[in-house]
Order: sequence, then C-alpha cells, then structure tokens
Amino acid sequence: MLASAALESECESRMVKCAWLQTKLRSLLRLITLAVRALTPLRPVRYRSGGPTIIVLGGYHTHTNTGDDAMAQAQILRLHAQIDSLEIVMVSQDINKTGVLYGTRSVPALSGFAISKKARFHKRILARSRRLAFLVGIGAQRLGLRLRLWDSARIILDEIPSCDLVLAVGGGYLNSLMPTALYSHGMVYLTARAFRVPVVLSGQTIGPLNNRRDSRYARRVLSKAQLITLRDIGTSRSRLHALGVRGPVVLETADDAIDLPAVSKDQALSALYKEEGSLQEHGLPELLVAMNLKGSLRLYKDPTAKDSELDHEIEVMAGLADRLIDHYGATLLLIPTGYGVTTDDRDLHRRLVSMVRSPESIVPITGEYTAPLLKGLIALCDFAVGIRYHFCVFAASSTVPFLGMASGIYQRTKLKGLADLCDLPDAYYPEDLATADVGSVWKHLVSCMSIRETTKAHLLARIPVLVRRSQKSTDHAIGILRAKYPDLVHPERVDTDLPATGLGRR
Repeated sequence: MLASAALESECESRMVKCAWLQTKLRSLLRLITLAVRALTPLRPVRYRSGGPTIIVLGGYHTHTNTGDDAMAQAQILRLHAQIDSLEIVMVSQDINKTGVLYGTRSVPALSGFAISKKARFHKRILARSRRLAFLVGIGAQRLGLRLRLWDSARIILDEIPSCDLVLAVGGGYLNSLMPTALYSHGMVYLTARAFRVPVVLSGQTIGPLNNRRDSRYARRVLSKAQLITLRDIGTSRSRLHALGVRGPVVLETADDAIDLPAVSKDQALSALYKEEGSLQEHGLPELLVAMNLKGSLRLYKDPTAKDSELDHEIEVMAGLADRLIDHYGATLLLIPTGYGVTTDDRDLHRRLVSMVRSPESIVPITGEYTAPLLKGLIALCDFAVGIRYHFCVFAASSTVPFLGMASGIYQRTKLKGLADLCDLPDAYYPEDLATADVGSVWKHLVSCMSIRETTKAHLLARIPVLVRRSQKSTDHAIGILRAKYPDLVHPERVDTDLPATGLGRR
C-alpha cells in the first residue's frame, strides 16, 4: 500500500511538472507568434508634407480627472490664441472621451511597457519584449522599414515622425508610483527624439523614483527634452540633478492650469442652485468654504498600511468641518475634481457627511463638471480647504485663500510646491495628514482664516506673475514652430468663452 501511495504521489508530481512545462511552452509560443507578427514589414506610408502644424500633446488626459484635463485645456487655448492654422493630436487613454472633450483628433496611448515586480514570469517577459520590439520598430522605421507591431505602437510611430513638436502637458506621472504612465509617455518622447522632433515638457513634478531601473529610464527620457518647466521650487530640480539629467533647459514656472479661464459667475451659480435649490431662495451664505478629499490618494499610499482606506484623513476633515460650522457658522461646499471608478472624490465626501454633527450645513456637489465650471464654483467661496492639488490650484488662481493638506511624499511635494510658488508658506500644512492630529490641523487652519483678506490681496498680485511664468513652455513651443513656418499667423479672433460641458474647436 505504501508503494502504491508513493507511486501515485510521484505520478501527481510529474503531472504538475508537465502542466507547468506546457504553460511555459504555450507562453513562449505565444511570445514568438506575437514577435513574428509584430516584426512583419508593412507597406511604407506617406507622411504629411506641409499643411497645418501638428502638435502631439502627451499627458494624462481622461475625463475622470478634471485637474489633468485643465492643464491640457489651458495649453490648447494658448496655442490657438497664437496660431490659427493648427492641428492638435492628443495622446489619450480614452480616445473617444478625449475627442469629445477637446474637439481634437486623438490617438491611443502606448501600453504594456511596465509591469509589477510581483507579476508572473511570462507577463514580465512580455513587457520587456514589448519594450524591445518597440525600440526595434523605431530603429527599423528610421531605416525606412515600417514594422507591423501592435495597434497603439503602430499609430504612434506613424504620427510622431510627421509632427512638428511633442508638447508634454504637465502632471505627476514621471515617478515610480505610476510606472505605466512613466514608461508609456517616456517611449513617446524617445520616439520623438529618434526622429528629431523637439520635445517640451511643461508643468512637471519629478519623482519620487524609487529604484535604479526607473531612475535610469527617467534620466534617458528627460535628457532628450529641449525644455522642462516645473511646478514647484527646489524639489523637482534637485531630483533632476540627482538623476543626472543635464541636457534640457530647466525652469521653475507654475502649473499649466493656473491661467485656465473659469465660467462666468452666473454659470457657476446656476450649477450650484441646481445642486442645492435652497441656496437660490436665501442667496449665498455669509461664509462659504470649499472642501475637497482626494479619492485617488489611496493609490499613492502603502497598501499594507493600517489605514490604506483613508479613514484617518476623513476623520480629520470631518473634525475640521464640524469646527468650521460651529466656530464660524460656515456653510461647506464639497467639490470633487476626480470621478474615476476607484478614485471618485464623491465617495469620500459621502463618508464625511455621514460623520459630521451638522450635515444640513454641507452642500455636496454630486454632478460631474469640467474644470472651468469647477473653478467657477470655487471662485464663489471665501476659503478653500483641500487635499487634491488642482483643487488648490483652482482656488489660488481664483484668488481664493486656501489651505492644502497632503498624505504621502508625492502629494506633499505638489502642494508644498504650490504654496512656495504662491509665496504663501502657511497655505500648506507641513505634516503628513495620515498621522496628523485634528487639533494641530485646526490651529493651523484658524491661523490661515485669520489672515484670509491679506492672503487674497497677496494672491491678486502674485497670480499674474505665475500666469506669465506658466506660459514660458507655450512661448518656447511657438518659437520652435515659427522658426519652421515663418508665415504662421495670429487668429483674428480668439474665443475664450468656455462651455460648462466641454472645450475645443469643433
């Protein structure tokens, strides 16, 4: 009986090994098939010759994050204000939504280049193979051989050589926290430089980069740019220096969205009254405070941490809400700027409302609105307290005194950078909100509230300076295009009225 059991165990072990070997062979065969198909030559295409200037905007453009959309919207308005005959091609995660929102042609972003270290063996091999295949495709195309590759790669390699400029609109995707974006957009910039297309990176936050592989890749990518403008003081520049990036001109300017026009006050009031009808009857309260929680913050925290679901951050904000209502008699306006399935600010806002003592003093914005309208809503307020970076940018650029609070090094870099650029050190709470005591935060908030009139006057003088600085990337891009096309003309009329539901030249 023992011999029979041993024989059965050995047979099971062999079956497991055979199954494992079959899985590896299937993965290898699939990889070989994909490689053969990807490296199959196609007929050459005829690139654009003459015609309107094409700019490919790289970045994080989807309708689920109005802050990322706001940067691109601001750049599009600037570009169309200076060049009449201009075609803009957007690189996007969602080409259908991007096309509707911006009124531009859109192409799919590259994907599949980055993979988690915990991923299975065949997925890691596939990601490395895709990177290698794409680089081979670049080299082949420079020699006049157009390889099949896969759809998004093929489209990018058809678009980039025929455009005049790659303008990478800001964001915080050049870090190890978002490797998919780092490697995807980095490949676009490497492609551009391979075909001698200028690259301008605008309104960037650099890092953190937590491993050697990401650091080497970021150094290679960023060194190919002509110009990099940053949206903080000191931190991103020092990270570039530590990486060994030496080639591009580096300027500390401001976020691209800082000069995005807001909708009119009437449009903002109409949206507010639609959300809360009682306000229309009684008018705006004496003190209206905008508040915001960041639904995507959990993505940047350690998933093994005890509070990866932001319970402590919500408790602190609920405590601040209670004290603002009790101490100042304030009405609170909860304004979301992110609507993603797993990153929706409104989910956290609902939790906050359920925790406060006076929910009747809170008006949660529940609709999905574009950046110009959200900026208009914040402009109605007397003060702003928030965690999302662009929520605070919208407040600052509307000269609404604000206090930014952050959890995690990535978010803290951005909000401290905004406070430094505005020359308002008190507009940033310096401790990590994940461990902050509500009493300490409240003391800081009271200090900011006490000087809000002085802060507003300071912002009135400071924001025009930051607007001019934020336009340096646009000016540089326009200079490149005008050097190539001396006959480019200004448009006779620039329409800067933004609809509440979208933006773009239809």
